[in-house]
Amino acid sequence: MVVCPACGAMSRSLCASCRRSLLPAPIRLVSGTPVAGGYAHRGAAVSLVHRLKYRRDRSAAQLLIDRMATVVAHEPSVIVPIPRSWARRIRYGIDPGLVLARGLGATFGVPVLEAFRPPLWMARHTATERSMRRRRRFVLARPVPPDALLVDDVLTSGSTIAAAIAAAGPGRFSVATATTAGTME
Repeated sequence: MVVCPACGAMSRSLCASCRRSLLPAPIRLVSGTPVAGGYAHRGAAVSLVHRLKYRRDRSAAQLLIDRMATVVAHEPSVIVPIPRSWARRIRYGIDPGLVLARGLGATFGVPVLEAFRPPLWMARHTATERSMRRRRRFVLARPVPPDALLVDDVLTSGSTIAAAIAAAGPGRFSVATATTAGTME
């Protein structure tokens, strides 16, 4: 017997209670681009994302990837992760967007292109008033194909995804996230 990857209860996989708490995420628009979220950012979905982001739990990542693959509108030709800052990559030992992108790339059989140069440091927006948030900016390391699927872990205010779309330039991007939380600006 193993434990539930969301709550730690004895279970073969996700326990029944955690499975019931997983709700579909609504489609959101960010900079005119639809964002498909795997789950609403609540219940077991929050635990799964936190286990991925802060504990490097790849079993949690796979559960999120499996759901994300079902909400992507069309099969992409390339997947582009929206990167975590270098400081957080070093501190937590993982870039969740990259892990999710690689998993989706394997699922769809398409390449993953690390097109954005991760910033050295980025202020956290979690639990920060909108008026106090700094504008996100990304620099391109290589061009983003116009039909790419951009991948991030959580959609909260939309500022990170908006910055990635702005940096990528013109194109008909699709965006997928593991979870969708909060309200849009």
